[in-house]
Amino acid sequence: MENKASQIAENPQKKLQSHSSQASESSVLPGRAVSATERKESPASQGTTALSPDKRILYMDEDVVVVSKLPGEVCSFVDKEKREAAPYLPDVFREAVAAKAEAGLTATPKKTAPSWKTAGKADAGFSADPSKTAAPGKGSCDFLECVHRIDRPVSGCVVMARNKRALAEVSGQFTNHTTASKKYWAVVEGIIPESPEPVLLEDYLVFDTKKQKTFIVSEKSRKAKKAKLYWRSAGAGDRYSFIEVELLTGRTHQIRAQLAHAGLHIKGDVKYGARRADTIPGIRLHAREVSFISPGNKKLVKVTSPLPALDPLWEACEKCFESQQ
Repeated sequence: MENKASQIAENPQKKLQSHSSQASESSVLPGRAVSATERKESPASQGTTALSPDKRILYMDEDVVVVSKLPGEVCSFVDKEKREAAPYLPDVFREAVAAKAEAGLTATPKKTAPSWKTAGKADAGFSADPSKTAAPGKGSCDFLECVHRIDRPVSGCVVMARNKRALAEVSGQFTNHTTASKKYWAVVEGIIPESPEPVLLEDYLVFDTKKQKTFIVSEKSRKAKKAKLYWRSAGAGDRYSFIEVELLTGRTHQIRAQLAHAGLHIKGDVKYGARRADTIPGIRLHAREVSFISPGNKKLVKVTSPLPALDPLWEACEKCFESQQ
């Protein structure tokens, strides 16, 4: 598997072979024939971008909250950036988390992946069963911090801790990559044949703080950090391919840098070699799924996030992955 990854990294053009399209990026899901005007104005077609913070809480218990981050929101600030520079995720969700805690509501992950079609329903997935929820009155949200981070232009699942104990315990799971995992969906330029098996990418990275960019370097380079991930192609449309990424390490800009180095340029990610900026906010990289052990009940929590927008390209991507389930 490592040899295959090396061959792709050394000869990125070899993988851009033409083949019959499995899903066109201009296709529309069955029963979704709408006009351009309707698509622009309909909240459903905007995915989670049309939802208020309380509708973007995907899971919550007394220790952690999993939310759906929008492109442009930040998990942390770089250097001396101020909070006014961009919406800070804990600030965005603080009132919504406090309100649901005050009402004694917690959310449980659904067995099926959430969709933009149902994500906007009030308190979807929330329960007031006293045996499953926090006690009413626990509405204080003085402590709320991101357990891990995803880049500013990226959307999807982010875990936040509601106390220091949970922050240390869950962040440790992600750091050690033991009981926690993250999977992403990405739309990349070019036609890439469907992958029968995941492909391993293994590189050494250095993040340049001045350029705010990650570079692939040799193993002996100063401050080099080892980075590993698996990727597979689920299929392609006319000009773009839909891939799934599973992180094995958590480095700054890791997915963007490693995929670009292998010739897999994420649509809209101009910083890492994409041809042009996207027509919607952010880049086509979405943290689709996160799993970890909740500190309080010690149960496995697995959460999936709806896509941030449902234009024809994201629709085709979603349809492609759904066809493999």
